[in-house]
Amino acid sequence: MGIVAPHDPYIVPVAAPVPDAAQTELPPSFADDLEDKPRIYRRQRRQIWDQLGEAESRETLAHYYASCALADAYFGQVLDALEANGQSEETLVVRLSDHGDYAGAHGLWCKGVAAFQEAYRVPCALRWPQGIAHSGREIEEFVSLADFAPTFLELAGAPVPDGLTGRSLVPFLGGHTPYGWPDEAHTQFNGVELLYTQRSVQTREWKYVYNGFDDELYDLQNDPHEMTNLAARPELSEIKREMLGRMWRFAAPTRTFVVRRQLGAAQGVLALSRTQRIASPVAAERHLELAHGRLWRLRNARTGGADCGTGRPVGVLRHHQRFVGLPAQ
Repeated sequence: MGIVAPHDPYIVPVAAPVPDAAQTELPPSFADDLEDKPRIYRRQRRQIWDQLGEAESRETLAHYYASCALADAYFGQVLDALEANGQSEETLVVRLSDHGDYAGAHGLWCKGVAAFQEAYRVPCALRWPQGIAHSGREIEEFVSLADFAPTFLELAGAPVPDGLTGRSLVPFLGGHTPYGWPDEAHTQFNGVELLYTQRSVQTREWKYVYNGFDDELYDLQNDPHEMTNLAARPELSEIKREMLGRMWRFAAPTRTFVVRRQLGAAQGVLALSRTQRIASPVAAERHLELAHGRLWRLRNARTGGADCGTGRPVGVLRHHQRFVGLPAQ
């Protein structure tokens, strides 16, 4: 089952309790001026979200928390129904989200281009009394939404296809960490209103974001809120090189970067066709139609192939990749 909450515009029923906005603490990064971040981040904040003052931001965040509480209450009703029907012990229940929300972090709201943790980290909780050993554990390994397809296939006794990005989580359910489990998490963003590729890779210590421009590097051990972009520091060039190597080694088997080059070529054809002088109006219209057709075929191929190939780090496949830790209950 799936519900919209918590999601913008953060509207909750009148009867739902809303925390006191005056007592609601804004995120530690709320005051980030984004001066060392990509310009598109600053543009989104200054043109859109800076219209909200601090008091309005607190009120918005309070309603977001109320929406979270409402989702928890609905989820509790599902668990109560399983208990009442005698199915609780034998039913695997997975609690996930497809994306997070900036919720005021870095002065941003909703989700979008900015690759900050708040938009990518999502909750992940599993409950299965008959199938999870040593319940109550928290798993610290990186877990991807792409890992759930092979997990469900294995649990169903179905063959798991070769070449999937994700790996089965079944060993974790039994209390074991699979050999060679990834020590890094990857994301890919193909744009919403904007069409371009952004990738990120992170380890426990570092996070690197490739934008094709204005790249980002964060020291997660000393800067967990991603306040200081270290990408321009020459003394960290080897760290950047290592992170880039991790990123492209992950991307290479999926060949999604090839699709992006083809897509760029199609866009170039489309731009050219808009400026070319073509004698026949019919021929011009057909030229544009073919260019649009090529562009959309490639976009569809990218959405189906790149997303399924790169797999986000946790949750059903979207333009973003998500990652989370996996607490088992």
